[in-house]
Amino acid sequence: MRVSKLQGADKVKVVAAHNKRTIQTELGARGHINPLRMASNESLHGNASPEAIALYASDRMATAGITKLRKDAVRAAEWVFSLPAHHRIDDRRFFVDCALPRLKFGY
Repeated sequence: MRVSKLQGADKVKVVAAHNKRTIQTELGARGHINPLRMASNESLHGNASPEAIALYASDRMATAGITKLRKDAVRAAEWVFSLPAHHRIDDRRFFVDCALPRLKFGY
C-alpha cells in the first residue's frame, strides 16, 4: 500500500487522468502504459471522468466549508494497493476489500 498527498490546484485532475488512462502521451510505444492491458483495468467505485473526479473533490471541500486554500494545501490523498506479480490469492476480492472501508465513509 502507498498513500500520496495530492497538492496543487490541478493535481487531483492530473492524477485522475493518469489513473483513468486518458493521457495520450503515456500510451503506446513511447509511454509507460501498455494499451493492450488496459482492458483488464476496473473501477471499483464510480466510472467518472478526470474532470468529474476533480469537481467531486472540490464539491466535497466546499460542503465541508473549506473555501480558501493555501497553494500547498493537500487537496486529496491517493491510496494505491498492489499485489506481487505471481500471487495466489483472489485479486478481485483483495481489491474490493481494500476499497470497501473507504467507500463506506465516502473517501
